[in-house]
Amino acid sequence: MGCGSGILGIAAYLLGATDITAVDIDANSVRIATENFERIGTTAEVKLLCGNVLADTDAAGELRAKLAEKKYDIIVANIVADILIRNLRTKQQNKLLLIKHLLLNLKQTKIVLV
Repeated sequence: MGCGSGILGIAAYLLGATDITAVDIDANSVRIATENFERIGTTAEVKLLCGNVLADTDAAGELRAKLAEKKYDIIVANIVADILIRNLRTKQQNKLLLIKHLLLNLKQTKIVLV
């Protein structure tokens, strides 16, 4: 949901992040983000994933499960706020999307971009 060109992940890297996970619904955005991370020569652990974490599909469920394998210090979103708010309200059972969960489970030095 919004890694786009990878700009937020790259900014996080430049600010000291060593473990970055970035997700976008658009395969072209993930490709461009990959190219941009390669261009800067990052030494961080970078995982770029393509998919829609909000969809009601098996693939989306697998993506959510993959993202939930880690705990993240910071989660940023580069998407329209009303989409975030609407989905936080309608999918409150999904811990991956709950702001409360995101704020209370900041345990490791990892960053996810959704």
